[in-house]
Amino acid sequence: SLWMIVGARAGIAVWGLGLPGHFVVRVGGQEGSLVDPFGFGRTVTVKQCAKLVKRLSGSAWNDDYLKPVHCDDIAARVLRNLVVCYHRKHDAHAMYRMARFGAAVFPLRPDMHLLHAQVAQVAELEPMAIHLYKELVGRFPGTSEARQAAAELSDMIDDSPSVH
Repeated sequence: SLWMIVGARAGIAVWGLGLPGHFVVRVGGQEGSLVDPFGFGRTVTVKQCAKLVKRLSGSAWNDDYLKPVHCDDIAARVLRNLVVCYHRKHDAHAMYRMARFGAAVFPLRPDMHLLHAQVAQVAELEPMAIHLYKELVGRFPGTSEARQAAAELSDMIDDSPSVH
């Protein structure tokens, strides 16, 4: 994102490209150079990007990976990556904090609200997860995230002990 911001200030087209497992930028517009900001700014070829994607994510190359991504998408991806990192560290508090932050920063993105609800569920905050899933279904009807939330709600309610 910093490369994109500096490029815009300098009048240079810099596009972020969110490859699976890594991030590169294209400097200079459609025919510009691919640059690895995490590789000391070295230029890379599409072939090198394909090898990197295969090594880091196991995915086969797809030319759609060269489509520019918006700064909001980059920020959402960073937040998702932080959630995963905190999950690996078994830090439920930090994991939940990042997911909640993502839903607050991106109030119109159902994917971030779904992540918030899923993390609440993983962190064993079941009443909160149920509330968040219900809220998502109501706010974003017809989306794939709402369908996922409805399915999770159904599973959670079916698994809960019955009260007589």
